[in-house]
Amino acid sequence: MKNSKQENIELCFQECKGILKTLAIKYKGIYDNDVEEAFAEASMWLVELYDSFDKNRASFVTYAYSVIENKFINAGKKFYRERCTIVDATLEELDQEGLLIDSNEVVLDTEMTLGQKKRYDVYFELSDYLDKVSEREEKIFKLYYYDSWSISELADYFELSEIRIKEIKNNCVKKLRDFKEND
Repeated sequence: MKNSKQENIELCFQECKGILKTLAIKYKGIYDNDVEEAFAEASMWLVELYDSFDKNRASFVTYAYSVIENKFINAGKKFYRERCTIVDATLEELDQEGLLIDSNEVVLDTEMTLGQKKRYDVYFELSDYLDKVSEREEKIFKLYYYDSWSISELADYFELSEIRIKEIKNNCVKKLRDFKEND
């Protein structure tokens, strides 16, 4: 007996529930750190994907993971563009913590630091080309530019020197910019 479309979708959901949860946790920041909201969005995307899936090309889990992660990245780009409102101020007026200082008194605390904004700008400018670099380069790029890990945190995580992490990060950005220019 052949399964109905609804039964097939439910089977796919059960098979993909783990990756949906993983992606929801990874991208919860887009949804004000609400994992359930991110999971619900991912679940809706999964149902939409079912009809466009070609069984001859890949496994459904692999297909769902890559498409849903791209949807989260696009949602993050949209969220970032809508939310990114750094106060009109000169670079000298904003310090690295994103505070506008006037005579040792904090006048304005922005939601996003200037350093974070610069990192997000780089991330969203180049993230469409991440599939063209190695897995390690992609991970370092995402952790540094999207998750705001420090160079020393990355060095500890990857068990590499800080200099090597900087080299990998810088080479990755150069490659991504080259891919963007040639696109």
